[in-house]
Amino acid sequence: MLLAIPSKARAGQRNHTYDNLPPTLQERALFFVPKSEVSAYADRFGKQRIMGVGVSGIGKVRQFIINYTSAAPGKVAMLDDDLSFFERRKDEPTKLTKASARGVEKMFDELERQLDMFVHAGVAAREGANRNTDKHLLSTRMLRILAYNAEKMVDLKVRYDRLPVMEDFDVTLQLLRKGYANIVLNQWAQDQGTSNAPGGCSTYRTAEVQAAGAYGLQKLHPDFVTVVQKETKGAWGGGVRTDVRIAWKKAFDSAR
Repeated sequence: MLLAIPSKARAGQRNHTYDNLPPTLQERALFFVPKSEVSAYADRFGKQRIMGVGVSGIGKVRQFIINYTSAAPGKVAMLDDDLSFFERRKDEPTKLTKASARGVEKMFDELERQLDMFVHAGVAAREGANRNTDKHLLSTRMLRILAYNAEKMVDLKVRYDRLPVMEDFDVTLQLLRKGYANIVLNQWAQDQGTSNAPGGCSTYRTAEVQAAGAYGLQKLHPDFVTVVQKETKGAWGGGVRTDVRIAWKKAFDSAR
């Protein structure tokens, strides 16, 4: 399984996802970056780890990754570029601890194994991980770690480039509505630095782009997406942003 890291304007970022992968998994990682930034990323991570992409916008880049991976190796996990990894404590499963190198390896081994049975799979977010300690979650939200059977994605004509943002939610809903459940590993968790931090999608994701993504997602999936206004504290500089509420299981059930 390829570990694909789409990234932009973050070559010098500290605490990169790549830095938090054990060496065995760093060998399987490939950055997908703008062609103009290949040299900057190669200087830090090595030119064998970098692929220059001639499209812009995260949806188009993710679609490029799906197309690139669909022939070989056929499975891909797309990782946001600012992730840390955690595992449940054995003495208190409602709490998390930083994952060991072996724990991260086991997480990705299990993610790859699940792609033999599921078209899409993910890893739980750290936020709210104390509320549910089930081993797996089904037909639910995926974010930040997005794993796919890329060959099947192409066969199903599920595309990533229909929206400028919220493209990950769009793909999950496309697959759920076609009757393909997802699985989210809940023995582990992932977290990011600061949402909409400098670089990456923040180079173009204004409040207006965010709102267009939310209303675009609602238009594509009107029975399952509700646009809402959310108050944010730390992320996005605070204030109100346009967001969505999604009925994931209802979307999956609609295919039955």
